[in-house]
Amino acid sequence: MAVELDSFKGDILRTAQTGLSDYSSGDLYHAAKFLCLSDKPNADLYSLLLHRFGDQIPLFDLDRHLTAVTAVIRNPTAPVETLSAITGLSFDDIKQNQTWIQTSNLIKNVLLSHYYPAYLFIQYAQSFLRDLVENPSYLEYVAQHKPVTPKRLEIHATNAICNYRCEMCLWHVQNQADYQTDTKQVTLLGSKDWKNILTQAKESGTNVVIFSGGVNLF
Repeated sequence: MAVELDSFKGDILRTAQTGLSDYSSGDLYHAAKFLCLSDKPNADLYSLLLHRFGDQIPLFDLDRHLTAVTAVIRNPTAPVETLSAITGLSFDDIKQNQTWIQTSNLIKNVLLSHYYPAYLFIQYAQSFLRDLVENPSYLEYVAQHKPVTPKRLEIHATNAICNYRCEMCLWHVQNQADYQTDTKQVTLLGSKDWKNILTQAKESGTNVVIFSGGVNLF
């Protein structure tokens, strides 16, 4: 991390000397790698990233703040209770930092980059492969060419019908997304269809279902 920190400091100094104000693709790569993959995120490097992307350094404790932010980004579907257990921070700490995330230019650019969806895809693939190894019945199904489902299944039941524009939402896309707003123009599955789907998922190994998208439209 010391080498990476020195390299990033050098990038910022060179940028200042040339008078450039926009961040580069290299900066975005460093930011995504730092927030998603660093084992022990460094507060000094984080401060440089905040400066580079035009964010003000938060007034609250920077180490606690960084712990909360990386936990939220790496576990986007986790409730506050789970994030609190992971980090050892209070509910108020988590919520305060979730509010800050909605205003951060650094976080917004990382979430909207191609790096973040790739990170989530890899995490999902690793989780699924781990399930295959830990559950012998999964491997038996695969050997017999039977369908299997992940233990944790995320469902977007409303098919992108959402009247909210949450800044921290992965699908927000700076309010540019082509959201459906008229339910008459969208075909949604009925309760009978969802019951069949969930029954099949349970029979194939799923034991956790995450409902996402649409908020109160469920």
